[in-house]
Amino acid sequence: MSAIQKFLQVNASDEQVISLLERAKNGNIKFASCLCITGSLTARHPDEITFCEQSTEHLEAARALPFALSAENEFDNLGNPQDGSTPWSDELRCEKLLPILEAEITRRSELVNLEASRTATL
Repeated sequence: MSAIQKFLQVNASDEQVISLLERAKNGNIKFASCLCITGSLTARHPDEITFCEQSTEHLEAARALPFALSAENEFDNLGNPQDGSTPWSDELRCEKLLPILEAEITRRSELVNLEASRTATL
């Protein structure tokens, strides 16, 4: 299990994971900001915001959450094209983040279905 998965499982609501998935599809997740994988969980403003005067506070609050630092590091590394010449990018991070977010949504959905089937058999 990746650090991002652990972070999301412990800290993110279903709605937050879905929001992250939509933002990743649109390329709107930015490293080391209110719009990153960790900072977005503590920011209380619309995802569409382009500048936040409290981004440092949001990011610092997020870094105090369990597994946040390792998730942030993993998210940073998702931006590495690994060719030695192309700059790291948020676009690449979003692209590589999509399957992680989709897997987390699937996992949560399966848990709900499992719980529903257990309840139905009682």
